[in-house]
Amino acid sequence: EETEKEYRKYLYAFGLFKSYAAQYNQAYEFPELREGVRANIAQIVNFFQTARTWIEHAIHVRDTRMVIQEVERALSVRFKRSLAYRLSGEELDRIKTLLVELRELFTNEPRLDPQRKLRLLRRLDRIGADLAPRMPDFDLFWGLFVDTGIDFGQSPEDSRAVLTRVRELFQIVWASKLSSEGLPNDTELKVPPPETD
Repeated sequence: EETEKEYRKYLYAFGLFKSYAAQYNQAYEFPELREGVRANIAQIVNFFQTARTWIEHAIHVRDTRMVIQEVERALSVRFKRSLAYRLSGEELDRIKTLLVELRELFTNEPRLDPQRKLRLLRRLDRIGADLAPRMPDFDLFWGLFVDTGIDFGQSPEDSRAVLTRVRELFQIVWASKLSSEGLPNDTELKVPPPETD
């Protein structure tokens, strides 16, 4: 009976390892275990002694990968933080003011399609919600610039109030981007004038 209990423990360990190997696609030569109890125990013991080197190598590879992945995650977060764009308190205040003014202009623009108006107002809301001294990127701003260019660029004279504020917003974001990336910002970004017939 004692031998039977020990045998079950060996079988459990053997079956557990086979399941692990199948789960992680590890190729091992497992014995058939067609002999008697003692012979099978001997085969299991011999298998684990032989597989010890494989197991230790697999554990080493797994641990190495885990360490590398942890380092990659840590560095990824650090790099993202180091590349974050920084806005000064003065810049933040000015951006907030421009967003309020643009909201009023969009809301009161009678020529703007209702769906396009809603799209622009939602963009302002998202920018306002995500606005912070450290910005991971300026994608929301770029979307606003593109949309206002589409909606108001065809009639620049009639849309001067909107385009002037969007241009100032662009200048603030552009200057912050250049500064955060260590690029010179000693010249103002030149925006070409609208084409005239």
